[in-house]
Order: sequence, then structure tokens, then C-alpha cells
Amino acid sequence: MANKQRRKVGDWGQVTIPQELRSRFSLTGGDEVLIYEEDGKLVIEPPISRELLAEGYRKRTERDRELVD
Repeated sequence: MANKQRRKVGDWGQVTIPQELRSRFSLTGGDEVLIYEEDGKLVIEPPISRELLAEGYRKRTERDRELVD
């Protein structure tokens, strides 16, 4: 796991994501993130872009065609 940093939750529930992580995940002001609970942990992740999702479907289709051939 990456370097852990302690952050305070503001009165309105806001938390600042460290710059290192914003850079690594290409997050900038105004971007949306997904927030949910998983296995008793709070998870924050960038949503999957339409382009990335489409690329995954294309690769799967190509693999399926190879299997059929």
C-alpha cells in the first residue's frame, strides 16, 4: 500500500486528496469520483471513462472471435 497520510474531514464532509494521488490518478478540480463501502472500508476511485470501457469491450470481442476461429 502507498504512503499513508492522515487527513481531517471538514464540517461539510470534505476531504482533500493528496497531490501525489491526484497526479497518479489524473484527478483535477471538478472531476467526479466514485465513493462506496467495500469490506468495511471506504473506497474512493475515479469512474471508468467511456473510452476505457469501450476499449475493454473491443478486446473482449477480439478474444471471442479468436476462440471461435
